[in-house]
Amino acid sequence: MTRHEIAALLPEILREADRPASPFRALLEAMAGLADPVDREIDGLDAQIDPRRCRDRMLGMLLGWLDLGPVAGAVARHVRDPALRDARLRRLALAAPALLPRRGTQAGLRDMLAVASGLEALRLRESLPGPGFRPFHVVIEYPRPPRPVRALIRDVAELEKPVFVSFEIVELSAPEDSEEGA
Repeated sequence: MTRHEIAALLPEILREADRPASPFRALLEAMAGLADPVDREIDGLDAQIDPRRCRDRMLGMLLGWLDLGPVAGAVARHVRDPALRDARLRRLALAAPALLPRRGTQAGLRDMLAVASGLEALRLRESLPGPGFRPFHVVIEYPRPPRPVRALIRDVAELEKPVFVSFEIVELSAPEDSEEGA
């Protein structure tokens, strides 16, 4: 904000005191100098809340605003590499408009798990009627990744599944290795 912009906000009687070499002019100049950093921050606000351009430390707050704070916390706990973790968090924030309306659905859970884990080939399948049928049970299948992700998948599934749904996690290359969750 410039001296002229500040003076325009003041009553007419004070604007008349804005003369060269007056103490009031010095006061207006000081006010303009104090407002400069705030103006720069406001002008750059879009960069601070854009997941593509924001600072890494802002990602957690941004995901909290999007109601994805617990999922972001699970990603932060399980992905140790800072560059990979921040890339996943950015991808999660960018995917939020598509993910959030589908929360509580099988497709929503699958997509949330895929974004959080980085595994595109992740699949969910329901328990089929027949021997061993379990209603409201899903099997989360994923190919063996280069890095362990089972704990991340379990935590995100616990956070995002409907409360009445149970699940088990199966690595496709080792089907006997499964973990069940209520």
